[in-house]
Amino acid sequence: MNVLFTNKEINSFLKKWQAGEACPLLKYLDLGFPKLLNLEEVVEGLDGVKVPEGIVREFDIILSDKPINFPGGYDIKRHDGTIATVCTETHPELPITHLRIAVWSKLAS
Repeated sequence: MNVLFTNKEINSFLKKWQAGEACPLLKYLDLGFPKLLNLEEVVEGLDGVKVPEGIVREFDIILSDKPINFPGGYDIKRHDGTIATVCTETHPELPITHLRIAVWSKLAS
């Protein structure tokens, strides 16, 4: 089953996560879309801090022996100070855009 989310629906989910109303245990999310996403619209109203394009952070996940790269994106802060980075990355050979969200335990403030 294919389900397509709009930029506004993703934004609504992130606002609920930020307020502590959705997925409090979320650590990592990777969604593939057959279209380009507008990252600025996805993070609108979240007081996101833009991460410079040249900054690439690595996120370790249990299911892989390689870390996942997070180039640029936006950092958003949850009500308890936990930081998540939201970024998009377009596949170099396929018409797929990945929306990635990493919740950083070490970046919490």
